[in-house]
Amino acid sequence: MSDDLSPVLGDVIYRVVENEPAFRAFLRKRLGNETIVEDVFQQCVLRAVERQHSVKNQDSVVAWFYQILRNAVIDYYRSKAAEESRHRAFEKEAEVLQQQDVPSLDAVNAA
Repeated sequence: MSDDLSPVLGDVIYRVVENEPAFRAFLRKRLGNETIVEDVFQQCVLRAVERQHSVKNQDSVVAWFYQILRNAVIDYYRSKAAEESRHRAFEKEAEVLQQQDVPSLDAVNAA
């Protein structure tokens, strides 16, 4: 490990790389889509680096990273649900506007 890394960060990086296949399998089982797995995994690695100071026991790095993965999966599904809700609201508003007698933009500009 590089002398520039803190011992905790070095251990976090080592454990993440060492267990990467298992971590990715955990995400793949819960997310299914390989592109999403890649994005979420990269976000988790970044979170781990940013929060490496919160590791209380270096023996628990793997369990700590699994918690980061679990939280990221929850965040992903919450975000997806919120996006779908916004999309449904937009579609409903568009449907209401279509039912109203709203002039076209060309008609407004011509007036």
